[in-house]
Amino acid sequence: MKLFRNPFFQALENTDSNAVIFSSESEIARAGEIKSHSLSLAAGLQAQGFQSGDRVILLVPPGKEFLGIFFAIGLLQGTIAIIDPEMGRDNFEAKIAQLNAKWIFVDSRLVLLKEHPVIRFFYLRFTKKPFYISLPSATTIISTGKRLPLFTPKLHISELTGSKDAHISLLTAENHDLVITYTSGTLAEPKGVVHSVNSLFESLSQIKYQLGTAPDTRIAAYLPHFLLIGICSGFPVYLFPKDNSADWKYNYFQENKITTLFGPPSDFLPLIKHCKANKLNFPESIRLILMGSAPVYPAFLEELFSVCNTNVEVKCLYGMTENLVVAVADGKAKLRSTHRGDYLGNLIPGIELSVAEDNEILLNSPQLFTRYLHENTRITPHPTGDLGNLAEDGSLILTGRKKDMIIRRDTNIYPAIYEKTIRNIPGIIEVALIGNYRDDLHDEEVVLFVESEFTDEKKLVALLTTGKFSIDKEALPDRIIFTKIPRSGRQDKTDRKALRKMLS
Repeated sequence: MKLFRNPFFQALENTDSNAVIFSSESEIARAGEIKSHSLSLAAGLQAQGFQSGDRVILLVPPGKEFLGIFFAIGLLQGTIAIIDPEMGRDNFEAKIAQLNAKWIFVDSRLVLLKEHPVIRFFYLRFTKKPFYISLPSATTIISTGKRLPLFTPKLHISELTGSKDAHISLLTAENHDLVITYTSGTLAEPKGVVHSVNSLFESLSQIKYQLGTAPDTRIAAYLPHFLLIGICSGFPVYLFPKDNSADWKYNYFQENKITTLFGPPSDFLPLIKHCKANKLNFPESIRLILMGSAPVYPAFLEELFSVCNTNVEVKCLYGMTENLVVAVADGKAKLRSTHRGDYLGNLIPGIELSVAEDNEILLNSPQLFTRYLHENTRITPHPTGDLGNLAEDGSLILTGRKKDMIIRRDTNIYPAIYEKTIRNIPGIIEVALIGNYRDDLHDEEVVLFVESEFTDEKKLVALLTTGKFSIDKEALPDRIIFTKIPRSGRQDKTDRKALRKMLS
């Protein structure tokens, strides 16, 4: 049997077999068992007819099984689709339909919900944040986690991992599409970003460089891709539930001597408030905080530094789904910056940046994605949609956005995409989604202005939440204002400046 080596698996092979890859409340995984599991699973999948280029959907919690599947699919030169489950059921299923995947690894509890409508009814009604999707019938379903009494024709992952890997030979892999992830979009316009093995590994290697080389580094995270950062860096990742209380997280970081945190500003606000309320600083073990996925403003940094020990270093990463890391700014340097615009710091090695005549930032780099899923090729250099320039000292300065965009938490929200969907609701005359940055939130709230024949907010929220007019969960408005939409110019376009003035 022949399987294809890739840099992720090479990193796993180069890690001591007894080294802890990740730790959580329920399990600890070491490099040796992940390697053995992935080789065995790859052999089992190949015996079931898995072919190079097959697409695979992962609906599996972060952990041993997630990593084993990731490496196994890479060894078989398959393509993994990772879709954010919090975007809403209808949007989630629209993306699954677009993918037309041949295989789906899914937690057995989701299969149970599909099979038992009574259990599903009570789960959806009484669970605070329920998650349920229907499963595509043309896809081979492989259940993971606990073996439950299921009726759906399927395989359990344990049935595929009995094969021995003694006769497997590993070949050097040609570069191929490894991961598909999605930017913001509606039911009608899902936008999948395809990364190759090399582009994704290059991105994670750049993050590895930012982590430093201290041997006692311990990373705390809640998202699956942070497990891959651990593999590439050789440092253990400690998984924790995102929705746990700030008090719980503080104690967890302290007890496990966490050194490194990574997330958007909104993730840190509860912890900052907890520290201020209890007159605490962040645990002494924390010495590096990586900020990414959303703008980092000076007012937020001031609050963050007020509860950090003096030795804590804060790095602000600028990037996007298509090119994960473009520039890095030291948090204190960002506070001192006098540039006109948002100081993004220095470009990382390998970034080729140019500025178009209209000041749009254009990128090319080894990290750059392969293409959008619905397209055969990409535009090179990649037009980012951000406006900016390079200062005399070589630092990158962001001056605006080419297209109107809202960034809430770690999600880019393009109003034009959602307005098109909302405008099709019967009775709606005109709409406008506006981002309103609030100092008290250190984040943007989403305000929906609506000019319509009705003013029933509950009805509108229901339409936006489920059905053919639903939009991404992250784009749902924090406030809805029914009013006559102001227009301006010869083309009678929506006057967004006037709407922002109303909010201010």
